[in-house]
Amino acid sequence: MKCLFEDVNHIFENQDNYKFLIVESNFKVYAYTNSPLEQKIIEFLFEVEYTFPNFIVAHVTRSSIRKVLKRGVHHQKVFQYFK
Repeated sequence: MKCLFEDVNHIFENQDNYKFLIVESNFKVYAYTNSPLEQKIIEFLFEVEYTFPNFIVAHVTRSSIRKVLKRGVHHQKVFQYFK
C-alpha cells in the first residue's frame, strides 16, 4: 500500500501491524489498519460508510458519539483515541 504523503509511507512499508487515522474538519474519518481489534473500535466509535481491506471510511456523527457515551465510554477516552 502506498500513501499519498511521502513522509508516512515508511509506516506502511516497515510494519506488519500498521494503523493510521485521518479525521477531516467535516468529520469524515479515514482509517488504515490491518488489526481486527482496531477495525472493531472504529466501527464502535463511528458510523462506517465503506469498508475495504485495511481501509475504512466513516463519519463522526452526533448519534455515533451519543451511542458511545450511552455505553459508558468517557468523552476523554474518545478524544485520546483521536490523538
